[in-house]
Amino acid sequence: CRNRFISLGLLKINLSIIVLLLFFIIGVASCSTKKAFSDAENWIPPGFNPNNGVLLISSHPHNKEMRNKKMINWLQKNYPYPYEIGEKKEIYGDNEKYPFVVIWRVNELNVSAQNSNGTNSTTNHYELYGQFQDRSTGKVYPITSNRNKYGYFGYQPFFNSIIEHFR
Repeated sequence: CRNRFISLGLLKINLSIIVLLLFFIIGVASCSTKKAFSDAENWIPPGFNPNNGVLLISSHPHNKEMRNKKMINWLQKNYPYPYEIGEKKEIYGDNEKYPFVVIWRVNELNVSAQNSNGTNSTTNHYELYGQFQDRSTGKVYPITSNRNKYGYFGYQPFFNSIIEHFR
């Protein structure tokens, strides 16, 4: 009888852990795809309108080939305005057609933690921030003041903010 109570208790604990893991996985999977920054009016240039001209977007600055593909796939599915992606060094001469460019800034954070065995480990985390630059004046606009917790996928809340701002 005692073994039956122990096995029922373990079953309840295991089910609880599975349910928590499921909620965690679902939460993480849907976390950044629709997330937007609350301060878009502070970093979207007043002269920017996504319907006028083509927005130049710098290539993803980290592991370019793989991350660029992911960014391009996401933009194709979610960003309804005209854009082109290129390297920073590429020159697009037509400032009327391409009035603004998005340049990326990466903040690297080294996070230290103590492992369960008592040793310390350091992990690198990356925060990706987008900035507008007015190509006719060269003015670079500020980044969001919100913390970007989405790592390499930081472009998603950046572009979601633009989409929401112009709805």
